[in-house]
Parts: sequence; C-alpha cells; structure tokens
Amino acid sequence: MASSSSCAWCLVVLAVAMAAAAPSSPAAADPTDGFTAVRLGERNFQLQWPYDVKNSSRYSFDGTVRRLWVFSDDKPHTPRSKTKPRTEIRMTVRAHVAS
Repeated sequence: MASSSSCAWCLVVLAVAMAAAAPSSPAAADPTDGFTAVRLGERNFQLQWPYDVKNSSRYSFDGTVRRLWVFSDDKPHTPRSKTKPRTEIRMTVRAHVAS
C-alpha cells in the first residue's frame, strides 16, 4: 500500500513541477487594436429586409440596441435577388483622411 501512496505523491509533485515549468500564456490581445472609433448616425445604416413584409416585422431599435429577425422562409430583400433569407444592416462610413 505504501508504494501506491508514494506513487500518487509522485504524480502530484510531477503535475506541480510541470505547471510551474509551463510557459505562461500571453496576455489576450485587445480586440479593438487597429480600429478607430467613429460616430455613426442613422444615415450610416441601410436596413435590408424581406421585400414582402414591413421592416418593423424584422427590425427594432430602442435607441441603444438594434434587433433583427430572420426566418427560414423569408424572401430576399428584392424580388430579383438570389440571396438566401436575411435581414441585415449595411453600415457605410467614409474614412476621414488626416491632412
């Protein structure tokens, strides 16, 4: 029984030693690195929704959160479009070039 107990301690010591020797994980990168904050107005948002329903049945905006709904049997945003069902917001922003 002594050998089984000392074997368990060996595994614990080995695990601690391996954890101490393992390189520390790098700090997580900031997901906003490389992006520039821009102010968006309503003119920057172009809503696309199924052509056969009112946009209010697929979109809402409470001043803070925009919600979009898509159903599997929705039509595309125009009768001639070959896209699958979707409701989306296209955002347009003109880049400001510093002089």
